[in-house]
Amino acid sequence: MKKLNAEALIKIIILFGYSIFSINSIRTGKIKLYVHPRIVPFIIFGIIVMIIIGMISVKDLCSAYKRKVRFSKYLIYIIPLIMAFSIKAKAIDSSMIRNKSITINQNTNSMASASKTQNIDYSSISPSEGKKLNIEGNTIIVNDENFVFSLDELNENIKKYEKMKIKITGFVYKDKSFKENEFVAARFMMTCCTADMQVVGLMCNFQNTKALNNDTWVEITGKLEKSDYQGQVSACIKVDSIKKISKPDNQYVYPFVNK
Repeated sequence: MKKLNAEALIKIIILFGYSIFSINSIRTGKIKLYVHPRIVPFIIFGIIVMIIIGMISVKDLCSAYKRKVRFSKYLIYIIPLIMAFSIKAKAIDSSMIRNKSITINQNTNSMASASKTQNIDYSSISPSEGKKLNIEGNTIIVNDENFVFSLDELNENIKKYEKMKIKITGFVYKDKSFKENEFVAARFMMTCCTADMQVVGLMCNFQNTKALNNDTWVEITGKLEKSDYQGQVSACIKVDSIKKISKPDNQYVYPFVNK
């Protein structure tokens, strides 16, 4: 009876291991903690390819190799696989971007370079053609689906929307460069993957900011006004009310998503 080909077995375990992890991440929705939703179809294609290669490799299990198996050369694949199954996936928080520089009103052309650093960005993406703000009555509603577009539209056309009511949800972000009555109603924006994550949101003016802790999730209602931050004009919310809320299932927002 022939012995199993250990090297072929290792390759099959690696291929099926990554396939199982990817399938489970897509099934549970955790894949959105790692990559932008537009990347998921490519991951599904990769899963199919890995499964096919793994199935083809089964026939090699009984073709014994004379040479010794160099297990060490597979560690670069095995170690990340073990970490993927053993480390619990969770959303990042503002502590990961503390002490970073802050960029206000960043335009589309500078976005690529900004994605290499985790900065505050109040515009980040140019408005999509044909898109409009979600306005109910005289209130602008900023939600998960339109978060990035709304920020850019409001900052580029603040004169048009000044004095209008607005409702927005996000987490509290305070920076040492802000005034005592300032904080940002923020979300983490993923352009491609967690490596390019950056904070986006609207500056808020609130007299009792000291009572708010970083990373506290809130629903804010208020009135839009112009603000000057380090010589740049941007949209700001004069807060009327703040209500603490639970963290959403998905704490990230994404540009380039058609809803």
